[in-house]
Amino acid sequence: MSKNNNKSTMWEFLQSLGKTFMLPVALLAFSGILLGVGSSLSSAAIKDAIPILDFAPLQFLFMWMTKIGLVAFIYLPVMFAIAIPLGLARKEKGVAGFAGFVGYAAFNLAINFFLTVAGVLGDESERLAYGVKNIIGIDSIDTGILGAVLVGVIVAKLHQRFYTFKMPDALAFFGGARFVPIIAALVLGVVGVLIPFVWPYFAAGINGIGHVIKGAGDFGPMLFGTGERLLLPIGLHHILVALIRFTEAGGTMEVCGQTVSGALNIFYSELSCADTTTFTPEVTAFLSQGKMPTFLGGLPGAALAMYHCARPESRSKIKALLVSGVVACVVGGITEPLEFLFLFVAPVLYFVHAILTGLGFMVMGLLDVTIGNTDGNLIDFLVFGILQGTATKWYLVPLVAGIWFVVYYFVFKLAITKFNLKTPGRDIDTAEIDKELEVAVVNASGKGASMLAALGGKENIAALDNCITRLRLSVNDMSLVDDAKLKANGALGVVKLDQHNLQVVIGTQVHLVKNEIQAMMTAS
Repeated sequence: MSKNNNKSTMWEFLQSLGKTFMLPVALLAFSGILLGVGSSLSSAAIKDAIPILDFAPLQFLFMWMTKIGLVAFIYLPVMFAIAIPLGLARKEKGVAGFAGFVGYAAFNLAINFFLTVAGVLGDESERLAYGVKNIIGIDSIDTGILGAVLVGVIVAKLHQRFYTFKMPDALAFFGGARFVPIIAALVLGVVGVLIPFVWPYFAAGINGIGHVIKGAGDFGPMLFGTGERLLLPIGLHHILVALIRFTEAGGTMEVCGQTVSGALNIFYSELSCADTTTFTPEVTAFLSQGKMPTFLGGLPGAALAMYHCARPESRSKIKALLVSGVVACVVGGITEPLEFLFLFVAPVLYFVHAILTGLGFMVMGLLDVTIGNTDGNLIDFLVFGILQGTATKWYLVPLVAGIWFVVYYFVFKLAITKFNLKTPGRDIDTAEIDKELEVAVVNASGKGASMLAALGGKENIAALDNCITRLRLSVNDMSLVDDAKLKANGALGVVKLDQHNLQVVIGTQVHLVKNEIQAMMTAS
């Protein structure tokens, strides 16, 4: 029994950890757009091509956008250190976030203490050997996102243990939530002193992953793209993505005199560097461009195939569902509303989809397309492709996406018809499927009570949270969860990870359902 509980706890922890990444990553995506638009419209090439843009007030605006766009890139590690305890805490979230910053500062100050005592800071060769860098104004070892995640997780555990800590009466002022940043500073102060001894081993492990990917050559991006899709149903894709985007596993380069690690970090550095006019294909091969064949062409083709394979009398019912899914995919880069329509009825078809997504990454890399950022949607194509000039080879994207559209359409149509897959609109009981799809299309608030009942009631829910498209829950008794009722009330899918943890795929309005359920759970 204990073993199962430990397993469930680990699942819940990994699910929650992946979810916390979304807060800084969402800001990063928006900051990237600001940076992309500002840097491209203030470039000499654009000003020569469009003289009207060479107007001082406009250029000041573009320069301002470029500077503001750097905020997430420059301060990304400290954002992770704050966001992780903030996201993992169930109570006193503000204190958890504050303690995250305190812990991160203490962590780096302790590293600085070691470097000072060891005489590293006064020796340039030693500084290079230790990878010393200015971190939030402190000369410290550049532990990057991995160090920030370590800090965030430790602070989250300390917060969980000590936010109700009771001190003696004479020291009561320092008890409770106030004790969390205090203990965080002390513990991370000790951890920071140990980091210089153990960090080389962590760095070697990350570099090893990078070497494996690099060793795969042109197949490296394919391994990444396929792996991300395969991990998506269980919600662990965020961890793989963060590893490639923000650590040495995604490469290390010298950009404008600075050593930068991580595919996305390198891309943003090149984007903001005035001396850089082109982007590195080996870096962008792991970024937005790899998703574009599938997101802009493949999944819309799959949606059309599902529409054509539906029963004629059901097509009008599923049209809105499929169209909304295509819009979310193409414009927002959110694929789950389409993927979860076939994931559960045809897992093998989802595996083929993952392979085709990986092939998209590989093909775009082989073509030397250089479109970066995070989402792979139409906005990324316009901002980081077209606006950056023809050097990005953006004109190849529609061609490859068109080929992927045709391939997906015929693969899905053949599979659905040959194996009689129950994709939307193909169920024998059309009245019931029509009712479910009608509810799913609404996909908005007002379903909290029904969802809560289908989950076994508030007594059955141990933990509740959400990411972009799904509820993430820990329940006391999985047998009380009614999959059919959840789907009848708008769920696109139900993923049971183990006997306690599950995810309910709702769509982009999931936060409304989560808020309703949470309000009912806390109501007296």
